[in-house]
Amino acid sequence: MKKTIVAFSLFASCLVGGTWAQGDKKKPLPDPTPRKDAILKLFVEEFVPITPGKDKFPESFMMGTEKGGRDNEQPVRKVTFKHSFAIAKYEVTQELYHVVIGKNPAKWQGLRNSVEMTDWKECNEFCAKVTKLLRERKLITADEEIRLPSEAEWEYCCRAGTTTAYSWGDDLKQIDKFAWYKVNAPGNDPPVGVKAANPWGLYDMHGYVWEWCFDSWSPSYKDAKADGSPFTDKNGTDHVVRGGGYSDPAEALRSAYRHYVPAGTRADTIGFRCVKLASRAP
Repeated sequence: MKKTIVAFSLFASCLVGGTWAQGDKKKPLPDPTPRKDAILKLFVEEFVPITPGKDKFPESFMMGTEKGGRDNEQPVRKVTFKHSFAIAKYEVTQELYHVVIGKNPAKWQGLRNSVEMTDWKECNEFCAKVTKLLRERKLITADEEIRLPSEAEWEYCCRAGTTTAYSWGDDLKQIDKFAWYKVNAPGNDPPVGVKAANPWGLYDMHGYVWEWCFDSWSPSYKDAKADGSPFTDKNGTDHVVRGGGYSDPAEALRSAYRHYVPAGTRADTIGFRCVKLASRAP
C-alpha cells in the first residue's frame, strides 16, 4: 500500500528564506473595496463554460489511477456528467475574497495572489455571499449559484480531456512551465495565472495551493457516485483537497492525487476555486 507523502507539508510554510509569496506585513495592501463592482464583474467573466457531451468536452471520463497510483485513487471508475457548469479560470484571489467577506486572511499578501488560510466552512460562506452579491447585480441569473467544485468536477477539469498523470502529459521535465511546487516555488511572489494554463484554459490546477472540494472524504471510490455530484457524509469531519501545493513534491500534483484534511483546517498551503452552475444541478 502506498502511503500519503505530503501530509507534513500541507501545513508547512516555506522554510527557504521565508520568501514564498511573501508580502510585506508592514505595508498593508490597498483596500480593494472601491473596486468592488469591477472585481465581481471580472470574477464572472473569468469562468470557463464546461459542457460535458458537447464540443471538446467528453460526457464521461475515467476518474482515478489504475497503475502507479495510491489505494485511495481506486477503483478507477467512469463518471458521466448529466449537468453543465462553469469553473473559475483562477483560484479565488485575495482582492475578491476581501470585497465579498470584508477582510483578507492570507498569510502571503498580494491582491491577485490566491487567498489562503480559509477553512472549508469559510469557503462555503464565501460561495453563499458571492452568489447573493452577483444575483443582486444581475451578473448571474436567479437560478445560478456559486459553490466549491465536487471532487469529480475538479478532476475532470484538471485532466481537461487527458488521461496522463498531468494535464500536460507524463513528462516531468515540463512541470516548471505549468506549476509552482517544492522545487521551484521559494523566492517567488506570484499572482494567479503566472504559469501556463491546462488545455481548457485553467490555471494553477497543479500546484501553487491545494484547493478545497465540496466532498466529504472517502478512502476509496468503491461506493462513489457516478454522476459527478459531490459525496457528502453528515458524520464526516474531513474534506477533500486537490492539486498539491507549493511545498509539495511533483507526485502530489498529479491529476488523480487525492488528499484530505479536517474541515476546520486553515493553512497557507490551501486555497480554493469556484464553480458556477444552475442551483437545481447536483
